[in-house]
Amino acid sequence: MSRFERPHYFAGKLLTADDLELEQRYHIEKRWLLNRTFHGEGVVHGLEVAPGKGTVSVSPGFAVDEYGREIEVCERQELALPDSIEPISICIRYAEVETDRGTVCETFELAAATTAPEEALVLAVLERGALGTPGQ
Repeated sequence: MSRFERPHYFAGKLLTADDLELEQRYHIEKRWLLNRTFHGEGVVHGLEVAPGKGTVSVSPGFAVDEYGREIEVCERQELALPDSIEPISICIRYAEVETDRGTVCETFELAAATTAPEEALVLAVLERGALGTPGQ
């Protein structure tokens, strides 16, 4: 039996919020399945990491995470680097945020950490250079 379930519509059926949510979830999960199985996880394009002085910038781009969820970055992002002698992973993670209009916005979270956060894609690993500045 498939784990995918969608509403069965008929004339006169009373639609509830649960029916509409199920309809959305069905299409979203099918798309994520196709992304996982046909494309796999990783950066599709862009998302290049450029180190600066105490920061990195991440260029616009697109990626698919391990669950098949799409991550789109439309504008260059700046991220502060933590003080660490350990290698620093620059990571991106899919996120959803509820808006004040009652909608859900698909977005992302960027992180610079010595340990990659759960469910995150590692974009780059920076190691401290001989002069104490980040380098790829």
